[in-house]
Amino acid sequence: RFAPRQMRSAGGDFFPQYAPSGRIYYVISEGGNGSLYRMKDDGTQEEKIASGPILQAFRISPDERFVIIIRTLSREDKWWDAEAVPVGGGPWIPLCSAWCVADWSRDGKVMYFYSRSFSGNPRTYVVPIPHGSDLPKLPASGFQSEKELRAVATQVLEGNVSPGPDSSRYTFSKGTAHSNLYRIPLQ
Repeated sequence: RFAPRQMRSAGGDFFPQYAPSGRIYYVISEGGNGSLYRMKDDGTQEEKIASGPILQAFRISPDERFVIIIRTLSREDKWWDAEAVPVGGGPWIPLCSAWCVADWSRDGKVMYFYSRSFSGNPRTYVVPIPHGSDLPKLPASGFQSEKELRAVATQVLEGNVSPGPDSSRYTFSKGTAHSNLYRIPLQ
């Protein structure tokens, strides 16, 4: 209904994402680190939420109490962590490490943990969230392996899912690859 308008200057990173309330959450690169911000959709009331080695704001909880961020690491065995950042302040909560990212169902009853597989199809682990909580029961350092995640998941789905209107509905896609003898992908 409205003409597009620029909300940030062209310089720097800007990964905007709408929250259920209509606020926009985004990460801006500032001096080598990322900072997580939010603002109203008209560009007013900009507020800095957190700073650190943030690469991207990935998802926002249905009640907007947490934002999942991808945090860059400078370790050879892990290149990122997915963590839940409390919007109201407080310690960041590790969700999973190097191989996955996470999202909430829109009704807040489950979390989806997406494994990033470099050899084979990706998987989605469905983990229930206890009533009255925003996060599932997590190990202190987050899930460090798919084995840990599989032990608490109520479902394991092939492919990456996109949350539907409630925790019982979602969409997903499956891909297949065809190769010749030399393993060169064919279209």
